[in-house]
Formats: sequence, C-alpha cells, structure tokens
Amino acid sequence: APSAAGADLEPLVVARDFGQLEGTSTVDNYPGFPEGIDAVDMVQRFEKQATRFGAQIKWCGIERVDLTCRPFKVYCEDGEVMTSSAIIIATGASPRWLGAPGEKELL
Repeated sequence: APSAAGADLEPLVVARDFGQLEGTSTVDNYPGFPEGIDAVDMVQRFEKQATRFGAQIKWCGIERVDLTCRPFKVYCEDGEVMTSSAIIIATGASPRWLGAPGEKELL
C-alpha cells in the first residue's frame, strides 16, 4: 500500500481482522525487529505507514469479488460495493493442526 500510494494510485486496503497476528502476542521472526515486536504494535505500525502515504483502510469482511467485469467489483459484508481497476488478493494463512494430544490446549 505505501508504494502504491506513493505512485498516486489511491490504494484501499480492505481487511476483516488482523489474521494470524490476532492469535499471537509477540512476533519474533520479522525482519527489522531483532528483539521481536508486539503483534498489535506491528499491525498499528503497518496501518500508520500505509495511511501516512495516503492509503485508505476499510475494516470489513469480503463476501465475494466479481472479476468478470471492469472495473472489478468487491462486495463487503456490510453491503458496500467497491470498484477498482486492479485488485491484489491476499487471503492470509491458517495454521495446520497436527491433531496431537493437547495441541490446542498449549496455545
């Protein structure tokens, strides 16, 4: 988002939540933070950097995306329909559970 905003592309970041960062307290393996960083602080820094360059942030879940027409249409859970000439879809990740005894209790 910062690079797109710097190029005057008017980026909009749409996110439902903080993804896997919501399930952790400290991120120890992100470059630039040799002592680790609090997950909430990290998300706030990302948001602050993106908005500083002019990106907008919208918090909502996406129900569907229509890629059959131009501009593309993005349908939010709150009923808003957004259009865009370009979309980057980043769906995030989910942990893979092993099914080992006590696995979920250790989190």
